[in-house]
Amino acid sequence: MQLDTYLQEQKISKSDFADLIGVSQAAVSRYTSGNESKKRLPEPSVMRKIFEVTSGAVQPNDFYSVNAA
Repeated sequence: MQLDTYLQEQKISKSDFADLIGVSQAAVSRYTSGNESKKRLPEPSVMRKIFEVTSGAVQPNDFYSVNAA
């Protein structure tokens, strides 16, 4: 599940989620950006925290745009 979808479904603000994972609100905005030129991948330690905080709903592979063939 994409992080922005998770936040919308759970009604969690980017600012509140940033506090939960220990990054800035701006970083979360870049993680959820639909604009590929502005999108930023979380560092491995932050990806792990996102996975834990979302109870596995958002996984590291969800940050990559890979289409199944």
